[in-house]
Amino acid sequence: MPFKIPETEQERLTEGAEELQELRSKLEDGLWAYNQAVKASREKLQQVVEPYEEKARELYGILEHIKSAAEEDYDGMSDDWKDTDAGEATKEWIDALDEAMTSLDVPLNLPEVEELDAESVLAEDLSEVIQNLDPEPNA
Repeated sequence: MPFKIPETEQERLTEGAEELQELRSKLEDGLWAYNQAVKASREKLQQVVEPYEEKARELYGILEHIKSAAEEDYDGMSDDWKDTDAGEATKEWIDALDEAMTSLDVPLNLPEVEELDAESVLAEDLSEVIQNLDPEPNA
């Protein structure tokens, strides 16, 4: 009968499905190790993020003090002086301080990394697909 999986092919499919089960188990072990490594790396990274952000806030405060004093001095200058090359350069410098402060005021954005599992990596359990095949049509 042509509508039947031959026995030799059925045996190969069964053996292949068993191998897939073993490989899936190894895949799950690898995913677990990956997730643990990501978690440990993120914890290590977080230990650096907090001091980094703290230092950025400290530098922001220093620039804020400098900018405030510069703006106060600049505002006290005459309009004629402000129109000179020195006045325009000073205004550009104060603007640059403001831009630097804006950059320092942004916290680090560490995206969340989802854990991986077999269900999210594999569309389905392929060994089950093979095992659930009927060797011939059910009439």
